[in-house]
Amino acid sequence: DRTPRQFDIAENLHGPSLYGWIVEIDPYDPTSTPKKRTALGRKKNECATTALAEDRRVVVYMGDDQRNEHIYKFVSRGRFDPANRAANMDLLDDGQLYCAQCNEDGSGRWIAITLAAANAAAAALDSPIRFHDEGDLLMRVRDAARFLGATPMDRPEDVEAVCDANWRGLGSVLIACTNN
Repeated sequence: DRTPRQFDIAENLHGPSLYGWIVEIDPYDPTSTPKKRTALGRKKNECATTALAEDRRVVVYMGDDQRNEHIYKFVSRGRFDPANRAANMDLLDDGQLYCAQCNEDGSGRWIAITLAAANAAAAALDSPIRFHDEGDLLMRVRDAARFLGATPMDRPEDVEAVCDANWRGLGSVLIACTNN
């Protein structure tokens, strides 16, 4: 009887979907409203590390801190403009989300998580699961990553891009896992 209503599934069927999102705060404006960044997908985010791509798009690397979960990358559609702070405020609203597939030789690739690809992969595996729309896909991004062949990891804690002094990624990405 002391449990908050949002945790009572009988009263709030969608309660669990409210959690697991990355929320961005503006450290330069204490009166700003935090922004839920749904384009980055819902999971047990352990980190959200940013870097700039060579073409100035913002890249966010994320680890899903649970056994057999995955590494993710989001690349913004828009480009960072160092002279226009206001133009940069919503870069994380639109872009492409990827999951990592790692090979034993240390190489790997990023697999785009799209509605069409996730549903095709689920169908190819004879799964009854289908994603109804983009919102459903981002809410169940872990399932989509599994269907698409992302490498299960041992609780990825942190993902860091090696960057230069201007936050431009240099190509290497370092991953730290909890148990190995």
